Amino acid sequence: MPKDMDDFLDFILNELGEGTWVPLYKNLNKEDKSEDGSLYSCLVSPGNTQKAMEGYGWDLLPGSGGPSIVSSGKDNIWYEPNSSEYLPLVIYRDFHGTRKPYREILQELVLYLELYHDTVNHKYVVYDDNGTEIQVVRYSDDEILIRKSFLKAFMSARQMNLLLFFENSRHKVTSERLPDEHVNDPFVSYTRFWDSSYVEGYSTFTRVLGKKLFYCSPRKEEYYSPFDVEKSYESFIIEGDAHDHHLHSCDPSLLADYFGKNKGAPHYLTPVYFDKAVLQKYFGSSSEYEVQDSAIHKHGYWRLRFDNNSPGHVFCFRR
Repeated sequence: MPKDMDDFLDFILNELGEGTWVPLYKNLNKEDKSEDGSLYSCLVSPGNTQKAMEGYGWDLLPGSGGPSIVSSGKDNIWYEPNSSEYLPLVIYRDFHGTRKPYREILQELVLYLELYHDTVNHKYVVYDDNGTEIQVVRYSDDEILIRKSFLKAFMSARQMNLLLFFENSRHKVTSERLPDEHVNDPFVSYTRFWDSSYVEGYSTFTRVLGKKLFYCSPRKEEYYSPFDVEKSYESFIIEGDAHDHHLHSCDPSLLADYFGKNKGAPHYLTPVYFDKAVLQKYFGSSSEYEVQDSAIHKHGYWRLRFDNNSPGHVFCFRR
């Protein structure tokens, strides 16, 4: 027989943290006050992971963590960069009513991933080796999402596991109550219980409280880098025409040179011809590219030399 909040638990078990975007924070309150709750997150060391998964409560509350002075006795005083054994990914900043509170991303994560904060469009972005913008974090007042591949890279570098906390209360006008439920599985721990509602107009509520665990990958380059370690190379027509042609990769490791490398393979100075119309892309994006006589510059990234003496074609070497 279905129980209240089964749909929320289905979301937790099968969707939370499983997609391209992971919620680091989310407000679950509904305007009619029939539901209230939130999602939150932190990183935990491997040594503290088992202890964390033995309980149902949140091990780190919004606003906790961060640098602090710690004292033990009169003369034993030291500085802690993080006052909790759990590392917050989102930090709640409250200024006791003097300023509007807000949430910010852990600066260590921002610096490690080399993110640019686009405050106008409420996002953090990074640029790949070709200068293509990648949205890594997007946020609003009610939600902060991070691209999972970049979060996993930070987890690998930090060698810390991810805890996604969840808490949601659903209020009802009926007085139905069921026995409390407690679940401790290797990757999810939660409790579901019923109690008297604290919202006017409702009789009881059902609450689900818990956490979901995601392990970090080893500290290897293919994991701690959010970009592909292995470069990909395009293949081009090096002889023939559109119907009968020979394609070959421009990967330097597969090409011949003047010193006997890859005998029998096409030379790295084999010319590749293109219709001159391809230049229109670069002429039309002057903020991104600069086209000079015999060269194209991608601002800040690469420079390509070419020959444009032919009236209908341009060519460049494949190296």
